Amino acid sequence: MILCTGILFAQEEQTETEQTEEEKNQVEEKERKNAIYLDFFPLFKGIIATDGDAGTNFICFAFGYERLLASNISLGGELDLYFGNAYSRGAFYFSLTFQNRWYLLSKAFDKLFIGADIGINSFKLDWEEDAPDGGFFGVTIAVKAGWRILTKGIFLEPSMSYVLSKSNNYSIIAPLGWQGGLRFGYAF
Repeated sequence: MILCTGILFAQEEQTETEQTEEEKNQVEEKERKNAIYLDFFPLFKGIIATDGDAGTNFICFAFGYERLLASNISLGGELDLYFGNAYSRGAFYFSLTFQNRWYLLSKAFDKLFIGADIGINSFKLDWEEDAPDGGFFGVTIAVKAGWRILTKGIFLEPSMSYVLSKSNNYSIIAPLGWQGGLRFGYAF
């Protein structure tokens, strides 16, 4: 009986220490609960919207933070800042949204997700909101779906969203309708 018990404990020790590299990586990925990112799509959008002949140029940034609350549900926020000129007038777009996501195929920060955003946005021409056609301040909502590719903390995330916003009079640069996203970030 002592011999059988000794063999049993020896086998348990051996199986615990023989974790594969893939299992170790899965455990490491599941322990990540925070993520920060930069969305490249607004940068591309600013380059495309820039037209020197028409007097329009934009520099657009979108930064975000996300925290995993449950095994596959996260909450976070995103800040969009667009600076530039629209038809030779100074332009500024600002958006701050609260986001939630549900990761459907994973218990971590990766693979397929769906989510919704709600927040505020503002657009100003020549920094005057009260001037005729000078801007607006309003609410924005969106639904989003995408796929996060996460490897050793670094991720790439292509996504699509549909944005409803009070920015429909100024669709030249402000988010409205179908929007693509290409986020690059770090999960820790």
